[in-house]
Amino acid sequence: ALPKVIPSDVIPSFAYGIKSRPSTPIHSVIGGQYVAEQEEALAYNYQKHADAKEMPNGKRVIKLTIASKKQISTARSARALHDNPLEPKEHWKLTKFKNVQGKLSPSASSPASRA
Repeated sequence: ALPKVIPSDVIPSFAYGIKSRPSTPIHSVIGGQYVAEQEEALAYNYQKHADAKEMPNGKRVIKLTIASKKQISTARSARALHDNPLEPKEHWKLTKFKNVQGKLSPSASSPASRA
């Protein structure tokens, strides 16, 4: 029988168990690398904002929320309905009664004339 080969015999740097998290890069922390990156990003944002402010004819983009979009569309539809009102619908009647005229005169149907 052949002897069993285990990974640590073949690869000397092989380790058993669960990998631990990597160590904190102390050199980068103490050296201020992360501070420099954040300062550069902040300076870029300020520069972008200043460039946008300097444009005299630049349009301002206002991002609308879902509620504001709905409110605008409701107002537009209400305005369109106010400007162009719908034709009043005819009351529904059975087709066999559509051409039948009333037998009472309008003055006879009033309660004052019955007294």
